[in-house]
Amino acid sequence: MKLAVAWKSLVVAASLSLVAFFYYPPSVAQQEVSKAVTDAQSWHLRAQGKIGAQSIGIDLVKHQGELFFRISYLPIKLLNNQWITLGKSNHLFSHLLFTKRLTTWRELFLRQEKYAFEWDEEAAKLISGIQNQDGVLLFDKRSSRPLEFSAGRFKSVLEYQDQFFGEVVAAPRSLSEVVSQLQELNGLRNGNPRALSQLGSGSPDTRAFTSDFDHDGVSDAMEIFWGTDPANPDSDNDGHLDGDEIRRGYNPTGEGKLTN
Repeated sequence: MKLAVAWKSLVVAASLSLVAFFYYPPSVAQQEVSKAVTDAQSWHLRAQGKIGAQSIGIDLVKHQGELFFRISYLPIKLLNNQWITLGKSNHLFSHLLFTKRLTTWRELFLRQEKYAFEWDEEAAKLISGIQNQDGVLLFDKRSSRPLEFSAGRFKSVLEYQDQFFGEVVAAPRSLSEVVSQLQELNGLRNGNPRALSQLGSGSPDTRAFTSDFDHDGVSDAMEIFWGTDPANPDSDNDGHLDGDEIRRGYNPTGEGKLTN
């Protein structure tokens, strides 16, 4: 009799386990993850990948409800390693569409869930020129917080400590400022450079005379004096900011010192 009861209990437990495993639809998991990330006041996503042979890193941080991101990728010199604030906008995970459950028995035992995802229409427009950016998300079943995230060649781990937040809050740039800068850069590259009079306006007291379009520590007017590129913070592509080279006495447009 006891054996029969134990056997029935085992069957029931196994059945419930199977139900829990197979009946956790993508739409439900997606809603729970999005809510958990929205409710969390602080987290840090660090992604690493490659574009060709060049390494690229992406940091996405939420701190006290505000989002910040940073791209570490040398070819985009204007934005390389600069923190940009997105304000109270939607987070990355709100743009994921879970498509298929990939959870293994081992992950189930660890109380984890894994889902394949694709991007929603809004995000898909932003990455339309990049192929194979669908990915996989692993999250903790108990808290619904993401643990690991991969998209295309990018793989990342989500952290929930206050790491990097002091650095982020210190000097972030606004997204509107960055967009304005990129639009101006597009004008420069399309043959519409700003006239010297626009840069200096005849007086060193004006903001234009001291503005630093590419954030390299050299004002736009002084870029003309030194012969450096006002739209490239590293005019000679040697890995050092123009302003740093000038301050140390090095030529910002090539090799060697500024003076013999």
